[in-house]
Amino acid sequence: MTVAETQGTEPADLAAGTEIDEYILDHGVFKGGMSTLRTATNSVGKKVMIKFFLQETSYQREVTSLLALQEAESKNIISLIDYFEAEEEDEWFPQSVIVLELGIVSLQLWAHGKRPVSEVYLKPILLDILGGLESMYAAGLVHCDLKPGNIMQFACPGREQGVWKLIDFDCACKVGQPVRGLTLDYCAPEVLHATRAGKSLMATHALDMFSCGQIIHWMAASTPIWGKEEATDAVMAHMLCQDSELSIFSSTFTQLPVYHLVVELLRKDPAKRLTLKALQKKSYFQSTLDTRVVSDLLKQRLAIEDIDTDEDEEGGAGTVMIPEENDSIFINFSRYVRHRGLRRIWSTNGWGRQISRDTLVESLKNYLAADTTALEAVDGFMDEFLPLSSEEDSRNATGDPVTIERVNQAFPKIASKCQLGSWILHQVHLKSQSRIYM
Repeated sequence: MTVAETQGTEPADLAAGTEIDEYILDHGVFKGGMSTLRTATNSVGKKVMIKFFLQETSYQREVTSLLALQEAESKNIISLIDYFEAEEEDEWFPQSVIVLELGIVSLQLWAHGKRPVSEVYLKPILLDILGGLESMYAAGLVHCDLKPGNIMQFACPGREQGVWKLIDFDCACKVGQPVRGLTLDYCAPEVLHATRAGKSLMATHALDMFSCGQIIHWMAASTPIWGKEEATDAVMAHMLCQDSELSIFSSTFTQLPVYHLVVELLRKDPAKRLTLKALQKKSYFQSTLDTRVVSDLLKQRLAIEDIDTDEDEEGGAGTVMIPEENDSIFINFSRYVRHRGLRRIWSTNGWGRQISRDTLVESLKNYLAADTTALEAVDGFMDEFLPLSSEEDSRNATGDPVTIERVNQAFPKIASKCQLGSWILHQVHLKSQSRIYM
């Protein structure tokens, strides 16, 4: 049966086997607010998704956005295969239609029963989401309806967990265009303020960043941000429109760095909200540490005697004797510093066997200047893991020497698996959780 023989039939009611151009409809039917989705098979047996639009404006938004994004060839944006416009009524169903690659499952469904999402999966998913947003922003686009239901998993060779892509661009628009759509659970407060005032809000990337913060909280926190899983629209609107920031508790996160990301993304003032570029520079995303290791770091105190003391490929020493300073010969003391990142700082500054505590603090803060979350944790880390040696020295911190031995206790060799900022944040969080894990 062809579409021409089914005029007047709703897309959801079209029988399996109906031919639409080179596509044959399957049994799969999914209904959304502005469209109907049908699974289908093309002429060479490939499974696809056909999307029927209820409104021409939604169709135009999605096609325009997808055509612009296909040029970027992003691995984190759904692929547009084909599209047909409503005026082709003599051969086509009298609705605008697009044909998309077929995904596996939405993040909304995938995360059911898995929240809070394990650290093994969390970072890879977030990196894919950021990859999709990066492609959108390079094209000058704002998604405007970023939520778990609009993020989908697709098969990907070489990746057991597949790849996650942004989908549903029928609310997307260029930066500076009026915002339409949005889902209350994930929309930024400025959208509600504008709606209540009867004004149009122009799209900015800050809208998506707030939604991104909501998604991360939804995935990573043990307690819903609204207080309960199914909050009413009235409750959500009230919380979003209050002057005070949303209540976000570090105790509901297994990783302190993730908590800090959420806090900075969910600032109600869009000018204070993290940008995508700043978010990507955070030590949590820059770290090469396997996410499966993070949990272990948080659940045990790493004593110096437990660290592997073999020399590494960069020449750092294990439990070798550190020589005393000798004015008559040159000694490269940086090679005795175990943490690779800190070793580079030590070498660049040409430090000897010991350095003043203030100088070390200043150098760490300069090194972490771009990572504001880790930067704020430096003083607490130093107080806990490299404290002043006496009350007298506390009145004159510059006179308190920090030896390489003490530095190696605070920054052991195993910490080289992650960025300095990540290690500092993990250790501060570990200390705060010691009552739980001890």
